[in-house]
Amino acid sequence: MALKVSSVNLLALENSKEHKTSKYEAVHLKPPTAIFRRGQEFEFDVTFTNRAYNPELDKLRVLFKLGNCNLPKTIFIVIKTKMALKVSSVNLYPLENAKAHNTYKFEAVHLSPPTAIFRRGQEFDLEIVFSNRSFNSQVDKLRIIFNYEDEEKKPQSPRGGAWLVDSEDLADDPNVWSLRTIKNEGKSLKLKMKTPVICAVGAWTIKIKLDLRSRLGGSTYEHPDLVYILFNPWNKSSVLERKFMIMKMVDEKKSLKEVSVIKLYKALNNIVPGSEIKKLRNWTLLLKVMSKAHFENLLSVTVFCNEAVIIGA
Repeated sequence: MALKVSSVNLLALENSKEHKTSKYEAVHLKPPTAIFRRGQEFEFDVTFTNRAYNPELDKLRVLFKLGNCNLPKTIFIVIKTKMALKVSSVNLYPLENAKAHNTYKFEAVHLSPPTAIFRRGQEFDLEIVFSNRSFNSQVDKLRIIFNYEDEEKKPQSPRGGAWLVDSEDLADDPNVWSLRTIKNEGKSLKLKMKTPVICAVGAWTIKIKLDLRSRLGGSTYEHPDLVYILFNPWNKSSVLERKFMIMKMVDEKKSLKEVSVIKLYKALNNIVPGSEIKKLRNWTLLLKVMSKAHFENLLSVTVFCNEAVIIGA
């Protein structure tokens, strides 16, 4: 809520000494009359009913109205409360992140618009642009929320996310979500976010939740596009993926990204029979590996250790 004024004390007697008006009888009446000299500062006291004034949150303006000296109210105080931040746009840097996440050869990354595909347990860059003002950590709270895209919309579907707290300990912990600031300039806020190494593999939706620390308002932004999180054999904390990559490489001298789709797909189907895939369909999904023919190539997903393995070019 906005501030509410309880009372205003114009300190008529105290100001009259500085303004050389102390000899005016009106200054000594009950209540005293405030008489000021123009071009000179005067002091006054405003008392609020609901909370303290916060210069980072509130704007206060005093308006004077020229009129009949018999009017009981000739001073107006207007207070405006700072509004919650509103997101104008979000850039997940799909191409730039793809290079660091070893997903650059996925055709979906090179579409227009490109699809963001990340490796779990690894930081990725993003930029948030606000429409109304800049982000202020003393005033604003920011949280990015991930929800697993489950066709059956079950309440127990995986979810995650992180508050913007700029904690180095969280950034170094492979098992938790983290979010930290890289650059805060103007209405642009550049961040690094990390998913946990145990994060569910698949498609996710993103929400950005913004609140005022005063709890006086908030806003929510829903990103229109899905993002995809994959296994990460390049992460030293991903023991399962690293062992799997070593055991199942057709050619151990090749990296995972160099193995053909056909060879990898056959290797996975040898581990999990097709009949078992139906039983574990809650852990499966379809990742559209777009070809030049626009969505014509759809490679189904198989399962390994109760998690979906996404097959891509």
